[in-house]
Amino acid sequence: MKKTILFISPTGTLDNGAEISIYNLMEYLVSLGYKILNVGPDYSHSGLKNYQEKFAEIGVKSYMLPAVKWWWQEAPGLRADDKENAYNQRAIVGAIRDIIRKNGVDLVISNTVNVYQGTIAAALEEIPHFSLIHEFPENEFEYYRSKIDFIDTFSDEIYGVEGNLTKALSQLFPNKEIKSFIPYSKISTQTLKKGEKVRLVNIGRVSERKNQLELIKAFEKLQYQDLELIIIGEDTEEEISEVCRKYIQDRKIANISFLGNQANPWDFVTDKDIFISPSKTETFGLVVIEAILNGLPVIMSENPGHDTVYDIFETGLTYPVGKVNQLVDKITYSVDNFEELKVKALAQVEKAKQIYTIEHCYQQLVLNLLQDYPKKPNILSPLADLLSTNVEMGYFSKNLQRKAKLRGVTNRVLGLNSVKGRRFKERVRKLISNPKYIVKVGRKVIKKMLIPALLLRKKAYYILRDLQRVKIDNPKRLLVYVIYEDQPRLQTYKVLFLEALSSLVEETLIVVNGCLPEPDIATLKQYGNVEVRENKGYDVAAFRYGIQHLGIERLKNFDELLLVNDTNVGPMLDLESVFSKMDRKPIDFWGISYGEEQVDITGYNPYGSIPKHLQSYFLVIRKNLLNYNPFYSYWDSLEDTDSREKAVGRYETVFTKKFEDRGFKHSAVTDENYDSAMYIHPLEMVKSGVPLVKFSAFLNNTDEVFEWQGLERETEIPKLLEYVKNETDYPIAAIDEILEVVERKEQGKKDKSYVLIVDGVENAIPQCTTYRVLNKAEQIRSFGYEVHVVNASDFKLLDARYASHVIIYRTGYQEVYKVLKKLGEKYHIPIYYDIDDLVFDTKYTDQLTYTQNLSIAEKRNYDATVEQYGKLLALCDGTITTTSVLQKALEKYNLPALLNRNLASQELVEISNKVIKKASDKVKIGYFSGSITHNENFNLIKPALIKILQEQKQVELHLVGHLDIPKEIQKFNDQIVVHDYVDWHDLPQMVGEMDINLAPLVTSVFNAAKSEIKWMEAALVKVPTIASNMGSYKEMIIDNETGILVNDDEWEEKLKDLVINFEKREKIATNAKKFVLENCVTKDHKDDLITFLSKK
Repeated sequence: MKKTILFISPTGTLDNGAEISIYNLMEYLVSLGYKILNVGPDYSHSGLKNYQEKFAEIGVKSYMLPAVKWWWQEAPGLRADDKENAYNQRAIVGAIRDIIRKNGVDLVISNTVNVYQGTIAAALEEIPHFSLIHEFPENEFEYYRSKIDFIDTFSDEIYGVEGNLTKALSQLFPNKEIKSFIPYSKISTQTLKKGEKVRLVNIGRVSERKNQLELIKAFEKLQYQDLELIIIGEDTEEEISEVCRKYIQDRKIANISFLGNQANPWDFVTDKDIFISPSKTETFGLVVIEAILNGLPVIMSENPGHDTVYDIFETGLTYPVGKVNQLVDKITYSVDNFEELKVKALAQVEKAKQIYTIEHCYQQLVLNLLQDYPKKPNILSPLADLLSTNVEMGYFSKNLQRKAKLRGVTNRVLGLNSVKGRRFKERVRKLISNPKYIVKVGRKVIKKMLIPALLLRKKAYYILRDLQRVKIDNPKRLLVYVIYEDQPRLQTYKVLFLEALSSLVEETLIVVNGCLPEPDIATLKQYGNVEVRENKGYDVAAFRYGIQHLGIERLKNFDELLLVNDTNVGPMLDLESVFSKMDRKPIDFWGISYGEEQVDITGYNPYGSIPKHLQSYFLVIRKNLLNYNPFYSYWDSLEDTDSREKAVGRYETVFTKKFEDRGFKHSAVTDENYDSAMYIHPLEMVKSGVPLVKFSAFLNNTDEVFEWQGLERETEIPKLLEYVKNETDYPIAAIDEILEVVERKEQGKKDKSYVLIVDGVENAIPQCTTYRVLNKAEQIRSFGYEVHVVNASDFKLLDARYASHVIIYRTGYQEVYKVLKKLGEKYHIPIYYDIDDLVFDTKYTDQLTYTQNLSIAEKRNYDATVEQYGKLLALCDGTITTTSVLQKALEKYNLPALLNRNLASQELVEISNKVIKKASDKVKIGYFSGSITHNENFNLIKPALIKILQEQKQVELHLVGHLDIPKEIQKFNDQIVVHDYVDWHDLPQMVGEMDINLAPLVTSVFNAAKSEIKWMEAALVKVPTIASNMGSYKEMIIDNETGILVNDDEWEEKLKDLVINFEKREKIATNAKKFVLENCVTKDHKDDLITFLSKK
């Protein structure tokens, strides 16, 4: 007889993947003859009846139980009152026990890790219990790590979503075999409309988690004239939706359409579309599966849910979340190769349909339902009453019923049962649980009545601030003016602006960052007190110094505090009229202009992204905020702002939101912040009523400057000068002085040209960055050149503006390099591509055993990277490489190919010279595996090693790095030492402990291009190398003098000879070190690259 199964559902709604997928499972189990029951929370929402009816339609009875909080107390959502929650949970467990007994339930299944009442009830009733886990133990679900022992003890089976989650759970539950399932939702595929052209499509709620803003930013960087981006989904987070739309509007990005929520979004998709899902996180990428089943090429971000889809279906291209340039690369590749990718996508549809069936998705679980589980001792029986029994109609029982009823009425009246409503409630619950957020007098009333759910924290604060705010007709003002001067004498424009401000204030404090000549200090003292401090922490530290110097009590005697720095040129308009205009606004602080919302480019913003903010070069703080003590605490807490990123990330982009969130209102002279208007459109800003021009705007004094920013703009500076001369009283001589300073700085940069190296590896493979970037830079500098190094992910066109040469190392094609190439041609800057492997053409990489063992999807991604390398290489003026074999291969591309071998740095030489070898009676043979492609090379020498390990018991084999140790070798366990991959700083000591260094290479075109680094590093610590007689080893090693060269059939013979011949090892090691020090170190090493640089 089929079992009766009770499911514990997580939300009591069918608006989430966990509920929908298990609803489908229940329907499937009913069709197999099982009796299915369902228990969920009764939050008295409007969809409750429909929820129960949906289950009734498939033959499942649902029991809805009143809940204070259905999930664990620590789970996402508000923490409930502990006493009420404890009472409620006992009632729930007791009710579930009654359901189990009355229906003869044989098995309880808890759907998601967040519910636990069924777990306890099953244990008390001594029946089996399964746990279905959808959530990764991180971020908001990190809490359940503390529940592992509980889940483990009281679950007969644990199932995780197939893929990465199952792997993660296997680590958390080492004593249990974690079974897997795939969340199944009914997906109806359809014949897509015929498309006329390739488009990009995203389907999903417009939200921070779905991350559409990142897709929009990538779209902005694409170079296709008529490419369209279609975004289909409800605006569930209005703030994010507004940010997206404003970003598009401010940058005037064309061809992006928001279609909103659609009953069937696939009606709006065509067969020429590329589906993109840039989500920051996903538990399971259901919409990606829909795209795959509809035959679309797919690009998805790398997150746990998407990774699971990728592992299961083995299709699509992926990119790391936050790496906009990599997303641009994937889109470019997909558009350029659409027909090929479309064919592959259609070929995957049938395979995907076979995988994504309900039978396959829940195969393991359904099989386990047939199993009988032994009855376990009821270790909870002594606590049965404590865990599931309440005194009927006691205080908590009556109170709970009353609150549940009130909650149901309140939810219906206020419309809080919708998705937005539930989010709203959650925010309000957090609000009213924190006494700091609410006026203390009304807090208890607010908590009891629930009606003030309408008062968000900010709105409550706004009411309070509005009551506190008093309009002052003739405000008493104090100015803190910050000056930093990088010229020999104080520039005129700074004094002019200070003079204009001084006429509006009663007192002035001038804070000088750094030092000034005494005459300049004397000039400043005409306008106020002068404090000179160390130039540290940027303007923010100087403002902090000024505020602390003046003190709270003194500042509270003023009505307005002006915080102004010396980057303002003006006034171009009457400042008094500007202040009068702003005085009429009911606000608490104001500035000249706003900075725009964007991703956190600083890496230090506590909000995770940069909110709209008043720019800090000019701020006016009014009485209401000056009287607020946390305003001063804020400044006291600001410490490390010793870089521009820290100053902007921790201060400038934080200040506005911090105090806005506390109810203080703000405004700006201009609301226009599109296209960095204060810096790019200074004339337009002055005409619109802005009284000043930013000094930085004068840096954009030619169209060339914009070219190097990747912008198609015309400079407004010539027209601005005419306007100032003809329409204002501002002395034009002060601007002429500014332009002279700008010209001197510009010329100084031109006179100090440099070689720019762009690192595409970014230390992901430390050896690559060390040898091809850092050591190359050291070599070039040894000849007197200046060298700048920048990571490819940080590269901007401006980085190359004053370069004499640009070297791009192992980087994929991006549109920015196409622009760079045009600028290089225009301004005579040669751009060379540095590559140290045959990874620029798939005809080479296809020969690798490693790539031959990849899945179809993995191989596609690998090939896409290789093709992007090749595309950028072909764009450049020439190439730089490491070996003669590579040099010859590159010459076939009709580009100059410079030989620039890998060289040892001075630091490596110094570290190697300090290595002292410990005495040992062992002969230690070292194999240092550099990458995951090296296993095949080890297999080449495996027979020889086995023979030597058998015959020479004094031999000790040391294996280091990425290597799968063959079973045949493992039997020599007592002669084998395994080491983890080590940092290159520690590598010389480890290599230096060896007596012989192995460098085998399987014969292939790819391996013939490999570098001689292994031999060189071993030579520096006086260890002899025995290497394959091919490629760079053959070029660089003098056989039997600086190393041993062997053919494939000579390994056993020559290795054995080296093992037993101590004198030979010593002689070769000594010769090799001498040769490397004379020919293979960075200092003063002249080669093709240095010769090339010297010609310009």
